[in-house]
Amino acid sequence: MTTSGNTLLDRRRDRRLRLPGHVCLQRVGRPKTQIGDLVDVSAGGVRLVAEAAAELPVGALVEVELSLSAHQDPGGPTKVHLRGRGVVVRLGRDEEERAQYGVALSFARPLELQQEFDAAEVF
Repeated sequence: MTTSGNTLLDRRRDRRLRLPGHVCLQRVGRPKTQIGDLVDVSAGGVRLVAEAAAELPVGALVEVELSLSAHQDPGGPTKVHLRGRGVVVRLGRDEEERAQYGVALSFARPLELQQEFDAAEVF
């Protein structure tokens, strides 16, 4: 981050949203799937925490599936599934939960909608 006068400027292109949900990652060409909890998501990427993420080195290409919930409880009813590919850009121990890893991914392209909303209002 850079500062300009008293204003702190954020270098991110896209706004991050904190949403409840889960993330499934599978390294391309590998059979094992990693499951983690969503920290935040933007149009360009996602941050999550997962226990076994040490097997995902920086630069690894992964299949990504986001399961977003409508409620603050990540185990609540899922409203939408998004799927695509991403690249691991950062990996490190989670500061609050030392048994978990913090993972940051950059999406290779926009994610695709895999499931329509469970309920939609018609206007």
